[in-house]
Amino acid sequence: MYEIIRTFSPIFRGLNFENPRAAAIYYISLIINFPTSLQGILNEAQAIYGNDINRQALHAGRKELQKRGIIGRTYFTEDSDVDFDRETFLPANPDIIWRENRELANAYWRQPEEMAFREAKVKELYDYYRENFKKYGIGIETGSITGFFNISWMFRKGIDILYYGCRDTIKGDVMSTSLELYMVPDYFEYTRDALKRGFTERALFDENTKILCNYSALLAESSRIQTAIKVF
Repeated sequence: MYEIIRTFSPIFRGLNFENPRAAAIYYISLIINFPTSLQGILNEAQAIYGNDINRQALHAGRKELQKRGIIGRTYFTEDSDVDFDRETFLPANPDIIWRENRELANAYWRQPEEMAFREAKVKELYDYYRENFKKYGIGIETGSITGFFNISWMFRKGIDILYYGCRDTIKGDVMSTSLELYMVPDYFEYTRDALKRGFTERALFDENTKILCNYSALLAESSRIQTAIKVF
């Protein structure tokens, strides 16, 4: 766990987190030890770093992670098959966080063998993530979850489902208030890759968003996408 923390701490430092190490500890422990409690995360942190990490630091790290859309808060589950314990937060896919911030990582590890080691640590964390948060990255495969998720978390979760969780799926329906997801540079490559491998999608959205003209760029990338427009 120590080396995984060292892999993500520089990323959060590069993103100007107030306490990047505490944020990394919280994020990584949430994934590896899910379901867990704040006390459990604190115990794990102090076993590694002693009193350098305290509850206040973890609270601050959690708040920043939520603000940046790296974790999202759930309020309750209905008919779910998992106990969220007291830390009712869902982390974003760590491989997505790594890919978004690879340039920040390169500033710390310039040698190919160093980057290969860090990427292996990301893969190790991703394996925990997929095991604990299941196919859709929300901890359940049946039932529903209500929560408070900011737009960045939702973008990342959409990519997690489309690109990672549903690689064997060939059709999907999306209901959205906009098509902004398809215009964000960090996420467009994931969508284009899914389309190229044969995925088809029907996007149901509000035509009053006035961004249909921007969608033409995506349509030009693949003739496989199908759109259905409905005015709400």
